[in-house]
Amino acid sequence: MKEKSIKRHEANVVVLEGIGIQDSDLELPLFSSRPQAGFPAPGDDLIEKVLDINDLVVKHPASTFFVRVEGDSMQGAKIFDGDVLVVDRSVTPKDRSIVVAAIYGATAETYYCFRMVDVDGTKLDIYSNYPQIRTSSFTPKSQNWRFYDDETNETPSTPLANENVTPVDITNGQIVKLRVTVKETENISRDDVRFKLQYSEYANFSIPFDVVASSTCLATSTWCYADGGGVDNAVISTKVISDADSCASGIGDGCGTHNESSDNLTGFRHKGGASTEYEFTIKSAGPRVNQIYYFRLYGLAQDIPVFTNSGESYPSLATEGASLQFTMDAVASSTVIAGVTLDIDTTPTSVPFGKVPLNTFVEGAHRLVVDSNGTQGHQILMAMDGDLVSSSGVVIKQISSTNAAPSAWSAACHASSTSCFGYHTTDATLQGDATRFSAIDTYARLSTTTPEEVSYSSQPVTGETTDIVFRILVRDLQDAGLYENNIRYISVPMF
Repeated sequence: MKEKSIKRHEANVVVLEGIGIQDSDLELPLFSSRPQAGFPAPGDDLIEKVLDINDLVVKHPASTFFVRVEGDSMQGAKIFDGDVLVVDRSVTPKDRSIVVAAIYGATAETYYCFRMVDVDGTKLDIYSNYPQIRTSSFTPKSQNWRFYDDETNETPSTPLANENVTPVDITNGQIVKLRVTVKETENISRDDVRFKLQYSEYANFSIPFDVVASSTCLATSTWCYADGGGVDNAVISTKVISDADSCASGIGDGCGTHNESSDNLTGFRHKGGASTEYEFTIKSAGPRVNQIYYFRLYGLAQDIPVFTNSGESYPSLATEGASLQFTMDAVASSTVIAGVTLDIDTTPTSVPFGKVPLNTFVEGAHRLVVDSNGTQGHQILMAMDGDLVSSSGVVIKQISSTNAAPSAWSAACHASSTSCFGYHTTDATLQGDATRFSAIDTYARLSTTTPEEVSYSSQPVTGETTDIVFRILVRDLQDAGLYENNIRYISVPMF
């Protein structure tokens, strides 16, 4: 018999599992000859006596049983996975005894602390650290999953990819449905089961975030709950994931719930051992471009995440690549912008002031339109290649105030100047929450060197417009001539 095969430890608490010792003889021969090597077949005359295995390892057959070890937690006591232990329930434990305990009627999800006491109940003062165990409980594990595009249907039927396959090119603002199977692995049912959804840019969820409630969803929230087909916390009518248990017409262990919020709602019972399908409706709200996002369920009642079952993966999807569309639109005369009624019609590529009357303001405008999925927003910068200059080298003078410190036109266009030229942007809040152009009578000179900011957004935008109003004034002493130069706009998405 191998030394590892059977070990004897005394205990006074027992487990149900094991092999009981029968009150009968199990006799094996003991040979008086001690072979030096090998094991030749001995003759009967070499048998010293017959031994009973009970005599070797069992003192109290009526209260003794065998138990096979599972796991490696007792290796420090030289007890290994697969060993067979001899457990005697009649023995009173003492210092350094190893106790085999059974749990009957213990509360689920509860930590229990153990200690030994004397027979009369007196505490053993030498013990200061007591072993603890936590009882098993409702244990959900996520399994198969799939994303769908037809979020308005109670039972989705337009998948974005196959089961357990990451869909790609999810756009900003897109609403999708996630169906995922949750397997209860301890055969323990639980009432009032409710899950919220978390997301992360990391597959191991080293940095998790909660999906944001639809009522507080911002353009920069990344992922928010959304309203889809079905009622929040109501039972789904039909399963669509292959490994879920039966679910038809809202009946069956595979029927989970619709989830459109993280509210801790009650009323749903997940049966022990069931593979139940749950649904989550979510909306992208400024996610990073070219980014894979991972999702996992989080048990609200137990306040713990739901991990994947063996061989399974977390649901995931990939967002679209970077995109930017920037256009310059014409603005018609008589349009009122920032308190100014425009005098001229512009085109997308020109601001034709034409023949400018003396001592009279003339205004025209460009409308800048941006579509960008830049997760950190975008900027529009503007500069002019030089002053407005005639063929003879005479210039239209610009006003004195700058983009960094715009001012009222009357202060920036000096009375002694023969001409004045400047602009106003209708973007009232530039980068860093700067509001220097918030007043409608704020004008600045155009930079002829470094492009300067005239529009800013801190988040992805669709169809965002900014108007740039150009104003020119020519006085009597300004030389006549054709004055022109080029204005450059630069649109910069930020990720």
